[in-house]
Amino acid sequence: MNFLTKDRGGEAICLLLLLATGVALLVGAAALPEPMFDPLGPAGLPRYVGYLLLVLLALRLVSLFRESRAAPAAEADAASPEARRPAGAGTGEGPQRLRFALVALITLAYLTALTVGGLSFTWLTLAFLAALGAAMSDLSARKLIIVGVIAAVMSFALTYTFTDVLSVVLPE
Repeated sequence: MNFLTKDRGGEAICLLLLLATGVALLVGAAALPEPMFDPLGPAGLPRYVGYLLLVLLALRLVSLFRESRAAPAAEADAASPEARRPAGAGTGEGPQRLRFALVALITLAYLTALTVGGLSFTWLTLAFLAALGAAMSDLSARKLIIVGVIAAVMSFALTYTFTDVLSVVLPE
């Protein structure tokens, strides 16, 4: 059972963070008061998001386990010199770390801008999603157009959901 090998260290950290987030959402939702007017109450959305995170985490762990069981057979069949190169060679780990740092910096800038205020949530979120998508893609024109469309749709959809559906007051 070596489905969390050194090659998957970053994924293991992300899976642990998702587990912690899911558990924190469930614990936080349990601490919220009982509903007064609607059947879900204030704990409904955090509870469902926590369950969704844990289910998706379980599905990923199952797929990792299946991949690890299939890996020894695939390694035995691999006879090409490329298949025998050392672990980590040519994986582009440096650019991945740079990309991770850029994503973390963009996210921190977004959270800081939300906290400071003065900018509309819709436009700030659009810029955040576009920058995040650009940082995570290979910067081809086609992918940047797709990222821009997704950022626009998601920012307006989130604004509508928060303001009109959930009645949350957003930063202006």
